[in-house]
Amino acid sequence: HDLGQLDKALDLFERAQTHFAERAIPDRLRIARWCVARCLRSIGRLDEALAGQRALEAEYAALDEGDGYVYEELGELLLLQGDTQAAAPYFGRAHAILSQDPWLQAQEPERLARLHTLAQS
Repeated sequence: HDLGQLDKALDLFERAQTHFAERAIPDRLRIARWCVARCLRSIGRLDEALAGQRALEAEYAALDEGDGYVYEELGELLLLQGDTQAAAPYFGRAHAILSQDPWLQAQEPERLARLHTLAQS
């Protein structure tokens, strides 16, 4: 994905999704599903990406959990669709969770600052 080979990345992420689904490994399956949806955003298939991230949001909610990366993606997708008002709370939730990660604090402070700024929009 990061190399720009989006079709190849999507194929690999979809195969990972199948692999983890067949083996009933829910945590890894959720990560693979997130990767598929993230790749769909990069390809420009925003509606499919949004549906995938919303499904993950619902699944995490059913587990009484939240995932900062899912919230970040939901914010990004809504922002791309021009809905800054709907995006802002997702960026806020993403920031609240992801800003607690020491690795992100050290390695991606600009990303965290952007999340904070977009949450205020």
